[in-house]
Amino acid sequence: LYQEPRDILMQALAVYNTSPNQGKNAFDIGAGAGNETAYLLQHGWNVWTNDREAESINIIANRKDVVPYKDNLTLIQKSFTDIPWDTLPSFNLICAIYALPFLDKNSFYTTWNAIIKHTEKDGILAVSLFGPQHGVFGWWEARGMSFFTKKEVLDLFKDFDIKVFDELLKKNDENVMEHVFTIIAQKK
Repeated sequence: LYQEPRDILMQALAVYNTSPNQGKNAFDIGAGAGNETAYLLQHGWNVWTNDREAESINIIANRKDVVPYKDNLTLIQKSFTDIPWDTLPSFNLICAIYALPFLDKNSFYTTWNAIIKHTEKDGILAVSLFGPQHGVFGWWEARGMSFFTKKEVLDLFKDFDIKVFDELLKKNDENVMEHVFTIIAQKK
């Protein structure tokens, strides 16, 4: 709580600052404690924030660094598959940081297509996805999640100009393999 936003957001904003698309509508998907949401609000963005957990939405709504900006905040407590996309505008920035892999593949693609549809031309998409060697989760958890090869990740971004593509493949402090793709891309 009350941490700095993740580096992926700062990198995405650096790309946004060079973009011809200067609208300021952002969607923070799977916002957790709302660190990215708070930062965006403080920097003049209109933010739609989603998390399925009521506790997360409550934390975000009552953060001292969010309350002054409530007029620019829309909170959506829904699972990713239940987001009311047809009621939402298009976005200049969509962040889905450590969120989308928690969907099974079918639900992932349905949500992904909605994200693509709601990203403005020249809009920025900042996403983290898990690779097939990501061993942090047991088989029971992993069976309802999405994991992607590098080729599959690149295919997801075929309608985008990829600005940042990082692949982390290393053992963590507990000697468990982490395999994470971090992508920042601009819609063509």
